[in-house]
Amino acid sequence: MSLGSRFMDHFQKVNQSGEETVQNKDSEWPEEPHRRKTVLVLNQQDIEALDYEEGGVDVLCNEEIHILSPSSQHSNPVVQGLLNRGIARSGTVLIQSPFDMDKYENSKQAVERFALDKCLYLSELCSHLGAREVRIEHIEIKNTEGSTTFSVTGNVLGIVGGDTRVENQELDSFLSRLTMKDKFKGGAPDVSAARELLNRTGLINDANMRSLLDMRQNASNLLESRKLHFDMTSETRSNLNVLANFNVPFLSLEAGYDRHIREQTEFTLTIRVDF
Repeated sequence: MSLGSRFMDHFQKVNQSGEETVQNKDSEWPEEPHRRKTVLVLNQQDIEALDYEEGGVDVLCNEEIHILSPSSQHSNPVVQGLLNRGIARSGTVLIQSPFDMDKYENSKQAVERFALDKCLYLSELCSHLGAREVRIEHIEIKNTEGSTTFSVTGNVLGIVGGDTRVENQELDSFLSRLTMKDKFKGGAPDVSAARELLNRTGLINDANMRSLLDMRQNASNLLESRKLHFDMTSETRSNLNVLANFNVPFLSLEAGYDRHIREQTEFTLTIRVDF
């Protein structure tokens, strides 16, 4: 039996002769998050093409790629959520959130959406640490076309630098949805809640966020203000790298699925936090 045919077979338990059959990869959602960093939503014709087209075996053997067939029966709540949101359509490439292993976005919007999520987690962290205000002062957007730096005054953006005006629909959406300033009542730091947030989202590995946590624990000399530069896309780039050497022109994938790999989009924010 060919590899593609085995791939489409349904999982069966070990039979009486002791021979183990092959699991249907597209109907079994992996429990291990690292086995589904990238999800390819493919129709049956494309799944079968993986068997004989050049590069197909590499996809099947890649431990970080999962194949999802939207026509199959799925009981997993994560897959049901993707189907209900309407983002698990044939030809779609889904990227796993680096902050929530069961959250996915279309690869064309992943960088912007997950950068916004990181902004929200930063604000939540500062709230736990007793901040009075979190304010974005500068936004730098870079890709292969060039770079643009914006200053932020209130909720108004002004271009202050850059060699080329970076423009596309997703970047405009990112800027329009970005909250430029959050205000809180302020108070004593809840270090336990802050640490739980960083551990849950994996942002304990972000040096800037970890430093805020550390410097708000010194009761004898608490941090009162800090200006930080945050790379909002570093974690997402790591997950997108699964697509870096992806060469499957025979698959019916939607146009632009690899745009962020080609354009190398980066968002950097300069943020002031007052406690």
